[in-house]
Amino acid sequence: MFAFVVGFQHYYFVKQPETVGVANFREVAADPLTLTAFGNTFYYVGLVLLLTFIMPIFISILLMEMSRRTIAG
Repeated sequence: MFAFVVGFQHYYFVKQPETVGVANFREVAADPLTLTAFGNTFYYVGLVLLLTFIMPIFISILLMEMSRRTIAG
């Protein structure tokens, strides 16, 4: 909730914040690096999901399908 409120303010650590309305959001929308940041974020999320969710499930399915004789060596 605090982050939502701060999004509409110019926040300072040493003095009172001043309300700027949607100016912060307009500035972010106008920045050409915003799309790059979103692209990088989705790329990172995809890699994390692949490495921490999909790949372990795939490996566990492979291990479950192996015979006990193959696993024991």
